[in-house]
Amino acid sequence: MVIRTVNVRQKGQMTLPADVRDQLGVQNGGKLLLERQENHWILVRADDLVDRTAGALAEYAMNVPLLTPAEMREAAAEAIAEENLETLRQIDQDRENH
Repeated sequence: MVIRTVNVRQKGQMTLPADVRDQLGVQNGGKLLLERQENHWILVRADDLVDRTAGALAEYAMNVPLLTPAEMREAAAEAIAEENLETLRQIDQDRENH
């Protein structure tokens, strides 16, 4: 285990040592994520999170047919229309009750 000390400035800014930045593969302007795990924090390169979570939902998508863009638009339009109809039904019901 390697432990490094960093100084925290008045506005909460820290400077990561160059060797740590190199090991993380972070360059000037790069982004890191702070990930909390129980009682400590871990620095993670932002694009590593995508790699680590890729496929995490694959088991839920098994045997689900893939939709074409046109089918996705149609499904979204149907869902929006149904939601709007439900809202209108609720408005009508509220009017009848008052």
